[in-house]
Amino acid sequence: MLVNHTLISEHGLQAIVRVRNLDGSVPYERRIKYIDLPGNSARQCATLPALSGLSRAYFIELELASANGKQISRNVYWLSTQPDELDWAHSNWYLTPVTRYADLTPLQSLPAATSDVRATLRHEGAEDIVTVTLTVPPSSGTVALFQHVSIRRFAGGELMLPILWSDNDVTLWPSESLTLTAHFATAGEAAPVVEVSGWNVPTRTVPLAVESRTAASPEMNHRVRADSS
Repeated sequence: MLVNHTLISEHGLQAIVRVRNLDGSVPYERRIKYIDLPGNSARQCATLPALSGLSRAYFIELELASANGKQISRNVYWLSTQPDELDWAHSNWYLTPVTRYADLTPLQSLPAATSDVRATLRHEGAEDIVTVTLTVPPSSGTVALFQHVSIRRFAGGELMLPILWSDNDVTLWPSESLTLTAHFATAGEAAPVVEVSGWNVPTRTVPLAVESRTAASPEMNHRVRADSS
């Protein structure tokens, strides 16, 4: 499902729907081109077929790009071949009981993943802008699930708040890389640090390299997004 939250119509969008097993194999992938999406509207552009040979827990990746290939949205969902079972017979106006829950326990057995972190800081007036690039090397051998990036005033210190992230809580596979940006008020004399953690990624703290000159920051465009609904 594509959702356009603006009043501006989009033309020629490109979407990728990909299903991955826990081992990273891809039993299904579909690429859709030339998608037009009016402003303030939603459009279903694909239906996932029934697939065999899926791992007990598996992933769905949804990627959306503009007509010129620039990434607009990227979402990763984890699902189970054993879905929730709802007790509709005992449903009421505020609650539908669940008689069996989806089985996502295989996620607990994921091996530890390696994620390389490169972070830079630059000052623009009264604002600091941090750029964080997460890279999962080919040697990692497994997905780096739900990586969360934080900025602290110093190692072990308070979180830098308020803060505006371009994206966060991201999932990457070996050989994949993603760059995030964060905007916040200048912290003063203290040197902030970046903290990265994840479901199967050990928590680590990385110092910020201060840029010597102003450069344009890569911003994520979330005007149009891909959703699983």
